[in-house]
Amino acid sequence: MNTSKVAIVTSAVFGKVASITGYFFAAVFILILVLGLFDNSQEILGVWMLIPLAFSIFLITKGYKIKQRLKRFKRYVSLISTQHMSSLENIAVSTAQSADFVKKDMQKMIDKKFFVNAVIDEAAKEIVIGGKTASAPASVSVSRQTQTTEQSELEKYTCSGCGASGTKPKGTLSICEYCGSTVK
Repeated sequence: MNTSKVAIVTSAVFGKVASITGYFFAAVFILILVLGLFDNSQEILGVWMLIPLAFSIFLITKGYKIKQRLKRFKRYVSLISTQHMSSLENIAVSTAQSADFVKKDMQKMIDKKFFVNAVIDEAAKEIVIGGKTASAPASVSVSRQTQTTEQSELEKYTCSGCGASGTKPKGTLSICEYCGSTVK
C-alpha cells in the first residue's frame, strides 16, 4: 500500500475515532450532570467536570477538522486532475477560499503525505506534482510500438485512492501521479 493512501486512511480513521470518543465523553458528561442535578450533590458538579467537557469538545472539533481536510483534499485532486488547475489562485477561487489558505492547506497535505511527489512552487504560485503542473501534465510513457496507435490504446481511469482521473495505456496497471495508488 502506498504512503499517500495509508496517510489518507489513517487520517480518516483517526478523525472518526476522535469524533466518536468526543461524543461519548460529551454523553457521559451530560449523564453525570443530569444525575448530579437530581442527586443534589454539589461535589460532582465541581470544576473538575469541565475537563471531560473540554476534552470532548476538543475531540469533536479535531474529528470535524480532519473530515473537512479530507473533503478539501478530494476537491483539490478533482480540480487538479479533471480541470487541469495548478494555480493556487484558480484553486482558491474554485473552492471559495483565499489563496493563502489554499497554499497553507496544500502544504499541510503535502507534509502529511496526502500528495506524493508534490511541492508548492512559491514563485509561480502553483502546485507541482511529479515535476509537472496540471496545465502541462506528465505524458504517459508508451513503448515505441504503441506510440502510433496511442489514441486508440489509451483508456480513462479514476483513482480509487484519491478520485483523480487521467489516462493510461489500455489493459495495464499504472500509478496515480497524485497519490501514488495503483490504478487498473
